Amino acid sequence: MEVFQLGFVQDDVGIAADRQAAAERNDGRLGVLFGAGEFDVAGDGLSEQLLAEINRQLNARGLIVKKGTLVDATIIAAEVKRPPYDEGQVNPRDPDASFTIKNDKTYFGYKAHIAVDEQSDLIRQAEMTSADLHDSQRGEAMIQGDEEAYYADKAYDSKALREKLVSLGIDDKIAYKAKRNKPLKHWQKWFNTTASSVRSGVERANATMKNWYGMARVRYRGLARNHCHLQFVACAMNMKRARVLLRAA
Repeated sequence: MEVFQLGFVQDDVGIAADRQAAAERNDGRLGVLFGAGEFDVAGDGLSEQLLAEINRQLNARGLIVKKGTLVDATIIAAEVKRPPYDEGQVNPRDPDASFTIKNDKTYFGYKAHIAVDEQSDLIRQAEMTSADLHDSQRGEAMIQGDEEAYYADKAYDSKALREKLVSLGIDDKIAYKAKRNKPLKHWQKWFNTTASSVRSGVERANATMKNWYGMARVRYRGLARNHCHLQFVACAMNMKRARVLLRAA
């Protein structure tokens, strides 16, 4: 079992290190969530709770706008060597990593799925999956429920997801995908172009994550550990972004 040392140092963002409140909210299990303590963070799901707690406090400060949720997935290379594509497609040192094809190129590793708050650029949710999972299969899971609109590229174009957004009263801003023998109508092309200018916020987050936080390649072997690390990266990105937002306020 891999055990992480979890510590938190309060900075000028003002994220409160309230141990007693954390204990009350989590039945005592996270009583030292923001202090010094040892936990099986990957196994117990504590990293997701850490991101949720940081976002709760950022939301209390009015930093999460909720005007729209920008959703996207990005491929992240595996830590292990890529196996031959035609010889089983699995590296036994990391059986969770897998192949996917994008724009006629093959990639081996994982996918990071993120939901970004429009305007604030804060990450509201982050999930790691194997690379072979199609983006649309996590589309519904990335709905926050309190946003006014939901933006995603054409990979998320599905009747089921659109109907779910309608049922929740969330404005559907998913790009349209042309079907075989059924090209896009002029209004759909216009819609895609207009929505893409807003959706670019999540692409900036993906680029920041890879270029500044070392996420072009995962650091660990196994889905659980890499998912846990993704939560920590999202936490770090949000806290740094919060400093910018607070200074501009």
